[in-house]
Parts: sequence; C-alpha cells; structure tokens
Amino acid sequence: VIGDSFAAERYLQLPLAFVALATGLMAAQTLAQGQRSFRLALFALGAGWLVLAALALAKNGAAWKSNEQLWLHAYARAPSSELVTTNVMEILFQRGEIEAGLAVAEQCRQRQGGQLTARQQLKQARLLGAAGRYDEALKIMREAAPGIDADSRTAQFGLHQVWGLIGMEAGELELAAAQFELARQILPNVADTSYNEGLALMALGRTAEGRARLDSAYASGAAEVAGWRSNETRNIEVAVTKARQRAARAASE
Repeated sequence: VIGDSFAAERYLQLPLAFVALATGLMAAQTLAQGQRSFRLALFALGAGWLVLAALALAKNGAAWKSNEQLWLHAYARAPSSELVTTNVMEILFQRGEIEAGLAVAEQCRQRQGGQLTARQQLKQARLLGAAGRYDEALKIMREAAPGIDADSRTAQFGLHQVWGLIGMEAGELELAAAQFELARQILPNVADTSYNEGLALMALGRTAEGRARLDSAYASGAAEVAGWRSNETRNIEVAVTKARQRAARAASE
C-alpha cells in the first residue's frame, strides 16, 4: 500500500494479465531449451505463482464488486486516509446511516490529534445537518471554508453547494440563497443548484428572482425535472416552515 493507491488496485488486473502472458511465453521458450531439472523447477515456480495470483484474486474479488464495497474495504485497510474517509462518510450519508457516518468522523478526529481536514469537515457538516444538528453543521462549515482549495472550481462549488443545502435545512434562507448563488456563479449549468436557489428565493418572497431560477432548472432537461415541478409548491412551503421554526427558536433563546 502506497498512499491511497490500493483503492485502484482492481485496475491493475488488465496490465498484469499482459505481464503474465509475456512471462508465460518467455518461460515456455526457456523450458523448451533448458535441462529437465531446470524445466521442472521453472514449471513449479510458475504454477505456484498462478495459484497465489488466483488466491489473491479470490480474496479481493468481493471488495471489487461495487464502489461502496471498494471504499469500505479501503477504510478497513487505511482508516486514516482523507480520500478514503471522505468517501466512506459520503456512502454512509447516501445510505441514510447518519450516526455511523458521524462515528467515522469522530474516529478520524481522534486519530488526527483532534482535527479534521477541511474536506472531512464538509462531510461531517452534511451528516450533522441530516441529523438535525444545524447549528453545529453551520459552525463547522464556517471553520472548513478557509481550508478549501481556492484555486479548485470543483472544490469551491462543492463548498457553496453543501453550505446552501445545510442552510435550507436549518431554515437560514438568506444564507442558503447566497451560497447557491455563489455555487451557480462557479458552475452555472448545474440544474439542482438553480432549483434549490429558486426555492429559497421563493420562500423569501423574492418571487421574480425565484421564478427565473426555477424556470432555468426546468429548462435544463435534467431527469429530476418532473419531480421538481410536481413538488415545487410543497418544497417552498417546507422551506417557509423551517424558516419560521428557526425564527421561533431564535426568539425563545
């Protein structure tokens, strides 16, 4: 294992097949020309190598069946890798296994001297938002933002997109709309960013701006458009309700 290279070990199968073929051809030529004792020794060596290769393939084959299994297998082997841990947290988020994902984040924090990397913090914040722990999630987003690569458009887009989603869930509509707009300025053709910004703006009463963003999302041809259209009113109502709940909590504190 060198760094995170083990995560791509399944892609070595094809080039290794050609190596094995070339080795076999050279061995066959040597066997034809060598003494009997040498031929037997070389044959035994080759047979042993093939058996070991087959055993290794059988052992790792289960871990190569899917992307999820690959990263979970990788996490068991390298639990301190940033690449591996962020992918595992994302998998657990997608599965809805929120507490398990937060446990991975906590284990990373303990292994890393009480600190998470900015990328790990983004995943942790998303999990906290899914758990309804919005204040913690927003606090972590503010901490993570300076550590995200300013020269990477993809990284900056991901930062603002996640921040906007957490803001929506927390009822912080002004924050959400501003973050989605920043994300949209970086990658203007991502339909769900326009859709989410449209929902936030509509819930804020900024109808003309919100309708423009929603229409832009609907015109994108994204597979989700039909669902977005049919759920538009309900999603706006949900956003308004969450904003009211947020304001009520703030007033009671």
